[in-house]
Amino acid sequence: MGEINVVPYIDVMLVLLIISMITAPLLTQGIKVDLPKRGEPLDPECSKMPSAVLSVDRSGALYMKLEAEIRQPLAADAVAARVRPRCGATRTCLCW
Repeated sequence: MGEINVVPYIDVMLVLLIISMITAPLLTQGIKVDLPKRGEPLDPECSKMPSAVLSVDRSGALYMKLEAEIRQPLAADAVAARVRPRCGATRTCLCW
């Protein structure tokens, strides 16, 4: 009766163990990134407003999402027209 030769399987397992022991220390190294600290908003009214997300794709098209809208490309003046009523004519809103 034929038996299974397990020696090649043990060799493969030992090779995988050695590879994982060599690569594990390399994976723990990373790049140090200094993230900016979040400050308090300038105006408490800004925190009460619903969020607006402005995105730019690779081609340079602008997309603005206010609450649950469908994503459509907008011109820069259309984005400004939609942001202006939210911030007021003389107030400056910061985004972060």
